[in-house]
Amino acid sequence: MFREFQESELHRKAAAEIRREFHGLAKDARSFYERLSSLMSNRDAYTALIGGGALPSGPLNRLTNRAHHQGSVSSAGQQRLVQDAHRRLSQICDVLLRSPKWFLIAAYRVKDKKRGPKAENVYWLVGNLDGIREQYAGKKITRSYKDDDSVKYIKYVCEIADPSIGSGTIDKAMRFRIKNRK
Repeated sequence: MFREFQESELHRKAAAEIRREFHGLAKDARSFYERLSSLMSNRDAYTALIGGGALPSGPLNRLTNRAHHQGSVSSAGQQRLVQDAHRRLSQICDVLLRSPKWFLIAAYRVKDKKRGPKAENVYWLVGNLDGIREQYAGKKITRSYKDDDSVKYIKYVCEIADPSIGSGTIDKAMRFRIKNRK
C-alpha cells in the first residue's frame, strides 16, 4: 500500500504545470466564447443553434424531425421549444463567459508542495506499523530510550520501504502518531 501511495506521488503533476494547464484552459475558453459569440451574430448560425429551420435527417434528430414533419407540435408547443432553446443557448454562453475566470481562480488555488520526501506517506506508514505492533505484539510504539526496539522497528521498516526517508522525518511521524493516537 505504501508503494502505491509512493507511486501515485511520482505521477503527480507539478503545481506549476497544473497552473499552466489552467491558464491555457482559460485562454481557450475565452477564445471559444469569442468565436461562438461572433458566430451567433450571424442570423443563420443563431437559428441553427436554437434548432430553428429544417433539420437534416440523422439518428440524433430522428424524433424531432418526425414531430416537425407530422405537424404534431402545436404553435404554442413550437414557441415553447424555441424559448427553451434561446434559454439553453443563453445559459451556455453564460457558462462560457464565466469559465475563464473559474480556471484562473483554480490556477491561483494550486499551491506548491514542500520540497523533500512526501511526509504524508511516512506518517501513514508509521501509523500502520504502530497498529501492527499493537495488534500482534500488544505494544504501542514509543520513543523512550527504555524501549529502543520500538524505534529500531519503525526505522528499519521505513528504510526498507524507502531508503531516502530521513531519520528526522521518521521521528516527526512517530511523535505525531504517539501524540494523536486514539
